[in-house]
Amino acid sequence: MPAPHTPQDHFNRGSDYLLSRALTKAFTEFKKAVDLDKNFAPGYQGMGSVFLLQGQVRRAEHVFKEALSIDPHFVPAHLSLGIVFLTTGRIEDAQREFEEALRIDPDDANAHIQLGAVCLLKEDFSRAEDEYRKGIRIDPGNAQSHYQLGMLLVQLKRIDDAIEEFRRAQELDPDNTDISAALENLIAFGKNAGKSREELERAVARDPENAGLQFGLGGALMEEDKYREAVGHLKKAIELEPGLIQAKRLLAIALTEIGSQEEAVAFAKEVLKSDPEDAGAYHLMGGIYIKSKRFGEATEVFLNYVKLDPESAEGWYGLGVASLYNCMLDEAEKALYQALARDPESFEALNTLKLVMLVKHQVETGVKQKAKKAPGRPRKLPPDVDGKASALIEMARGFCDKYLDDEYRELSEKLILKMARKREVPFMRGRPEIWAAAVIYVLGQINFLFDKASKPHATADEIADYFKANKSTVSQKARLIRDMFRIEYFDEDFSTERMLAESPYRNYTMLGDLIVSVESLPEEIKELIKKCKKKSNHQDHVPDLV
Repeated sequence: MPAPHTPQDHFNRGSDYLLSRALTKAFTEFKKAVDLDKNFAPGYQGMGSVFLLQGQVRRAEHVFKEALSIDPHFVPAHLSLGIVFLTTGRIEDAQREFEEALRIDPDDANAHIQLGAVCLLKEDFSRAEDEYRKGIRIDPGNAQSHYQLGMLLVQLKRIDDAIEEFRRAQELDPDNTDISAALENLIAFGKNAGKSREELERAVARDPENAGLQFGLGGALMEEDKYREAVGHLKKAIELEPGLIQAKRLLAIALTEIGSQEEAVAFAKEVLKSDPEDAGAYHLMGGIYIKSKRFGEATEVFLNYVKLDPESAEGWYGLGVASLYNCMLDEAEKALYQALARDPESFEALNTLKLVMLVKHQVETGVKQKAKKAPGRPRKLPPDVDGKASALIEMARGFCDKYLDDEYRELSEKLILKMARKREVPFMRGRPEIWAAAVIYVLGQINFLFDKASKPHATADEIADYFKANKSTVSQKARLIRDMFRIEYFDEDFSTERMLAESPYRNYTMLGDLIVSVESLPEEIKELIKKCKKKSNHQDHVPDLV
């Protein structure tokens, strides 16, 4: 890939990184685009997208608004801001943003679909259908649009129309298990899908040997969480029609809900046996194992699921959850990133990823405290290394005294000494001024030093000018240092106290839509943290935070 030179070049590269879930690299490229042109709205849009995927909703909202202050007609920023409002429950604000996007571009299909979702939440079903259909007319090849319209039509009990939309969605995305399950469910229900539970009960009383009616009533009872009653009707449906796979699928779920886990697994296996390539059957069985707290078996099932369907966000999410509760934290993190790569708007996966990071942080805190030694210069450095390290420290200190503060000065010295302890000391080659500038640049990147709202604040140009170095060369050396030590945002060793205090992984986490302190976590999560501490063999060294 040729080196980018313009804001658009950096934006394009950042977009590629964003698609591959390389969030840090993506953010860096978007920031470079903005540094080159402070009025480049797409650059702010890109940074906001990274913040949103990291769960930093307030930062995302701020940056999307910054993009709109530059270009009030920038439709992607209106849509992204609307999604922020939608996911944080500000429905009216979300509607305003989607309507503004359509005022600017009436032919934006995504804006119509998002507005349809808002209208559905407000139970304005007529307008919701109208917006969905407008979006589909503009972009008829979007499977999710047909699927969402189908779900609306199910609520309106227009079953034939819903089946038509689900079939169209399945034609466009034949591997989507959600679409396939919805279509199979409606076809299995047939005309009974639109009937109320009371109507189905009267129909079953008149014709108890009708498998479809028994199945329909079982499903209706499950919608009311009456799982024990549902079990009897679903078993009767299977007795009358042994090949009714959807009934076995629902029965497995109902049995799980009433605690009959072994029987539930047996029916889930029958579903899988009927079609060994049914990804939904793996999802069903994995879910049962998780509900039963059989996390090892759940992990194995979801591994098979993603082998069968590597593009399934649900499969990777299930594997992430199973691995988490099996205390396979690195594997859980990787699986959840895979889920988000396939469904960037999955807040379940994002919130679970935050929980993984929280648990890892709690476990790793003990490791770091155990390994932590008194700060300061290593006792023995080769004379040539010691001389260059001292020179770098003095250079960095000069910049920190002029532009920054004591904390940055201490962090820069710490990073230089860490480099000095490498077997092959990187700064033994090259101009020391460039290395000193790169150290400041790295610390600035991960602590948002270049953000005007940051205190202290400095620019990349000021760093380069102070050390009389080329900014591009400094940036390359900084990347080398970051890659060398895997330095990321909220790094425990090189973040400022302010950044660590703002870290979503430190004292707070997301549970659903709520931000909660570690101390107030539910007992289940506290037990999970203790379990993972014990499994990591660091129980004695980890602070008793929960």
